[in-house]
Amino acid sequence: MAKNDRMGSGLDLLFEDNFGEESSEKAVSTLRVSMIEPDRSQPRRTFDEDALNELAENIKIHGVLQPILVRPIGEDTYRIVAGERRWRAARIAGLTEIPAVVRDLTDAQAAQISLIENIQRCDLDPIDEAAALKRLIDDFGMTQEEVSKTVGRSRSAVANSIRLLNLPVDIAAELKAGNISVGHAKLILGFDDPTDQLLLAEYAKQGCSVRELEKAAEKLRNKPVEGEELIKQTAEEIPAAKFADPFKKYSIETEESFKQSFGIRAKVRKEKSGYSLKLDFKTEEDLKELIEQLTASLS
Repeated sequence: MAKNDRMGSGLDLLFEDNFGEESSEKAVSTLRVSMIEPDRSQPRRTFDEDALNELAENIKIHGVLQPILVRPIGEDTYRIVAGERRWRAARIAGLTEIPAVVRDLTDAQAAQISLIENIQRCDLDPIDEAAALKRLIDDFGMTQEEVSKTVGRSRSAVANSIRLLNLPVDIAAELKAGNISVGHAKLILGFDDPTDQLLLAEYAKQGCSVRELEKAAEKLRNKPVEGEELIKQTAEEIPAAKFADPFKKYSIETEESFKQSFGIRAKVRKEKSGYSLKLDFKTEEDLKELIEQLTASLS
């Protein structure tokens, strides 16, 4: 049997070597919902409320068909390793008990199973998935090749996913929220300049296809002024309220103003301690000329 055919979920990985079908059934217990707590460090950070309510309605009719996986952490207290979504939906449905498989696991074993379970079920947004894949490497010493085989992805797919963690925080948030796609994000990562990345992200948010963003990116790379004008034309048509952060539109307009007024490239950034303005000069003479202009305007 091929490796990928044997993958299944994290629960399959847990049981396939130690339990047959009969033993798995005997391992299922019924626990009170109130005795179970979620794992605060699990990779999945958000749960879709509508999807949870839909699952809860299904559980009211059919019950919880697949047991959750938990581990004991104290007397009559258990922590979820896999299945938090089912546990949450069961609570919404008003269930007082839930089927569960209880296993004694170390913190490392529980974390690894939880990561693999979430990744294989495609339950994570692109950023949370990338963080989970990286954690398998950083915390458990797995290579990218080992991770790719474990989660049933190609090695290049694993590498490209982890690379998404290099996105600026604001753009990563747009990806998490679904306002831009992974394809958009990969193109944005091809630029090192934060201003260029921001321009492309704002353009992507307006619903352009990956192909359209590729054309804009190529123009920005080969003809910076033309490329920026192409993207800014779109940005100027969008009310400030549609920007996730109004400061982004202000920064684009400020940078454009410096270019038009002084012929220099400016970068406005939001820092942890405040804001910064960076000006790039080709020559010392350009710097002196700007200082003279600013001095004259203040006198």
